[in-house]
Amino acid sequence: MNIFIRRSMIFIAFFTLIGLAGYNNTASTIQVYAESAAKSSAVTNKKVEVDSTAAHREQFLNICKEIGINLNKKGFRYGYSSRARSYSSALKHRRVATCATYVSWCLQEYGVLPKGKLFYGKGRGLPSKTKWDKKKIQVVRVYKTTKHANLKPGDVICWATGKAHVCVYAGKNSQGKRTWYDAGRHQSTYGHCAGSRYKVVSARYNKYLENRLVGYVIRIK
Repeated sequence: MNIFIRRSMIFIAFFTLIGLAGYNNTASTIQVYAESAAKSSAVTNKKVEVDSTAAHREQFLNICKEIGINLNKKGFRYGYSSRARSYSSALKHRRVATCATYVSWCLQEYGVLPKGKLFYGKGRGLPSKTKWDKKKIQVVRVYKTTKHANLKPGDVICWATGKAHVCVYAGKNSQGKRTWYDAGRHQSTYGHCAGSRYKVVSARYNKYLENRLVGYVIRIK
């Protein structure tokens, strides 16, 4: 009887150990699966975030393109006097623009700058004090030349050299050259001076911007 009990206890212990081993293997498998799922989810979320950011930048650039076409189509001229503080107001009244009003109108239409609020670049590349929608944009201090500034399409550039100037980086063209939406009088008007009529402000390569110092960037998220 004692031998039978001992053997029974041995069998019970043996199958208990097998069961525990199986449980540990199952738990380990579940943990590995959970970690793999978490990593996969993180990668998916990152991809969605990147795709979302790219879509936002493309949306902003489309606004820059549309307003740039209308500066020519609607007969705008370059000038500092009687500048409208919003794009809709400019269309209704005197059609005068500068590099700063053009960028401001684009940012207003995109929804990161309040309607009627003008944005401009100050000396040494500093942006004007502005209440931004921080959920949609990021203000980045750069102070590097164009080729080293790691610019993203849709970046609003405040230049740190030369006269205070702002424009929008549009990305590289098929030749690999950087292009810009630039409503400055020298780049986008027929007479290159105040009072001159605007050409179409399109994504163009501007050689003079290649080695300039970027002060700050307003970046679309």
